[in-house]
Amino acid sequence: MRPNSFPKETIRDGASSVGKQLQIGLKDGGCPTGTVPIRRTQKEDLIRAKSSNMPQPTSSDPRLGHNAFFRTTEEVYYGTRLYMNTWALDISDDQYSMVTTWVRNQQESIQAGWMVQPALFGDSKTRLFTFWTKDAFHGTGCYNTICPGFVQVSQMIPLGMVLPVSTYNGTQTDIFLYVTKDLSSGGNWWLSWGTNEQQVGYWPNDLFESLADNSSSIAWGGQTYGPLNKPLPPMGSGFTDGCYLAGIQVMNGNLIYYDPENHVRKVDENCYQISKAYRIKGDFGFYIGGPDCYT
Repeated sequence: MRPNSFPKETIRDGASSVGKQLQIGLKDGGCPTGTVPIRRTQKEDLIRAKSSNMPQPTSSDPRLGHNAFFRTTEEVYYGTRLYMNTWALDISDDQYSMVTTWVRNQQESIQAGWMVQPALFGDSKTRLFTFWTKDAFHGTGCYNTICPGFVQVSQMIPLGMVLPVSTYNGTQTDIFLYVTKDLSSGGNWWLSWGTNEQQVGYWPNDLFESLADNSSSIAWGGQTYGPLNKPLPPMGSGFTDGCYLAGIQVMNGNLIYYDPENHVRKVDENCYQISKAYRIKGDFGFYIGGPDCYT
C-alpha cells in the first residue's frame, strides 16, 4: 500500500543537510516479497513495554519530565518534514530522552524521531521510533508496533532499528522524516524516510477522531523523563550546540510545503537550551539540548 497524494515540492537532494545523509536498511535487500520487518515481541519486551509507560511531561507532575520545542500556532496542517542529527546518550534504565516531531489535534498525537529508552528496548542504543495516542497519553496508543495501530509497509526500514550517531565537532549523521496525511485515499497518516520519501508505514485514519481531519498544531523538539530522585537525563547531544532540527516545513491542503518560521513559538521551561529560530543553508531550524538537568 502506498499513499495516492504526494506533496508538490520535495527537499532538494543533498542541498539541505549540514551532515551526511543516513543510508540505512536491512541487509541483502530487506524482507522477502509480501513480508515486512517487525521487531520480535517476547515476554521480556512486553514487561519492559508495560514498565516504560512512563508519565509524560504533560502529566500532573511536570517535574517527572521536560519538553523543549517550537510549536506552530493553531491552524490547519496536513503534514511536516524535517531532518535531525542523531546522538548517543548515557541513559539509565528509569529514564528516556528523545528528539521528535509531534503532529497533534486536541488530545490526539503522532510522534516520530529518535530516542534512547532502555526500559523499552533493553539497551541504551539510539533507535528510530514512533508513538501515537488519542487521549493525551492516558492509556491509548503505544510505541512502534507493540500494540495494533501503526502499519509497517517498508521491507527495509523497521521501527526500533539502531541508528548510527553523530560525533561532537566531527561527522554529523542526519535522518530525514516526513509525517503527512494522504488526502486522496483513506486519509491515513504516513511516515516516510529519506530525501526520496521512502514510505515506512502509516497510522490508519480510523485510529483517530480529530486527527482524522487534519492537524491543528505541529511541534519539533526534545523530551526527557526521569524519576523525582534523580536529575533528568541529557537531551539532544548532551551539549547545548550539538543537536539540530532543520529543514522544517509544514504542508497545507494543496499538498505544498512551506516554511512555518513566522507562525511558531518557543516552548521551554529553562531546563535545556533551545536556540532561537535560525537558518541552516537557507532552511528554518534550531539547536536543542543540554546535559543532565536538575529540577
